[in-house]
Amino acid sequence: MALLARPRPPLADWAAQASGHSFPSGHATTSALAAGLLAWGVLHRTRPGTGRPWCALLALWAVGVGLTRVYLGVHWAGDVLAGWLLAAALLSLALLLDPLAVPRPRPPATVGPPPSAWP
Repeated sequence: MALLARPRPPLADWAAQASGHSFPSGHATTSALAAGLLAWGVLHRTRPGTGRPWCALLALWAVGVGLTRVYLGVHWAGDVLAGWLLAAALLSLALLLDPLAVPRPRPPATVGPPPSAWP
């Protein structure tokens, strides 16, 4: 935010208090990241029929948070969109790196001598 230092909409349009710069929306970024991580966890721990409604609810929550920032007049629509895109990029990077970070279970050990020891 400080790097770009984009100003917020005019103070007269605000319906809430806000501080700092406008771009990207921290609320939109954080809510989308939280929703994405929770959706990832839900999909990996539940059956598809159970997980999908929860993911839809989480997505609606993240969209609602972003839209309220524009409605309250403390962000431009582009700020919120940039926050969502930043969250999507970070979540995509996390999904790409996931196979490297998650330890995979080892196959069970066999009982008895190794196959090369048989005559």
